[in-house]
Amino acid sequence: VLEAEARARGAGFERMDPALGAGYALGLAGPHQAANAALAARLAERLPPPFSVDEAAVRAGLRAARLPGRFDRRGKWVFDVAHNPDGIRALVTALDAAPLPRPILAVVSILRDKAWREMLELLAPAVDAFMLTCAPSAPAERAWSLEEVEGWARGAGLKAVADSSFDHALLAARQAEGTALVTGSFHTVGDAMSRLPGASPVD
Repeated sequence: VLEAEARARGAGFERMDPALGAGYALGLAGPHQAANAALAARLAERLPPPFSVDEAAVRAGLRAARLPGRFDRRGKWVFDVAHNPDGIRALVTALDAAPLPRPILAVVSILRDKAWREMLELLAPAVDAFMLTCAPSAPAERAWSLEEVEGWARGAGLKAVADSSFDHALLAARQAEGTALVTGSFHTVGDAMSRLPGASPVD
């Protein structure tokens, strides 16, 4: 479909092998970032003067790239703004590829209008337990119902507890052994990073 549209509009079309990204040292974590790097490098090659970028600059840029909240590891904490099923799939792949200390406790808050059931089901095999909570900055009309979510999670066989206090949920994760994962939305990750010492998204 994309190729047909490009041809119809007189635009060039090129298929790219995402495996090409494996040849770069990346500052961003997660296997999916290799495909993103391959695309970025190929686009940089196509830039015309005066915007041309040489290969050394491309490699330096990919190596230095940072994106707070995207599989962002800080001590025992991992922050990821995954807020839809595709984002959770990428997160699960990254978790599987990373040597993280177990157990992994997932502090999760998802907006009610998202596919939260599917997201929790996808994440469940990659973590050891869920701490379900509500991000303080989430709009009230979009916040999920902890009672509904906790009941569904237990019915689905997930190891999950709910705590309406976001700060208490973070404290429990901090005191737990292993790794603390914070995910589910930009609200969730932003609220957590603003509360935890040394985790500000702009450092």
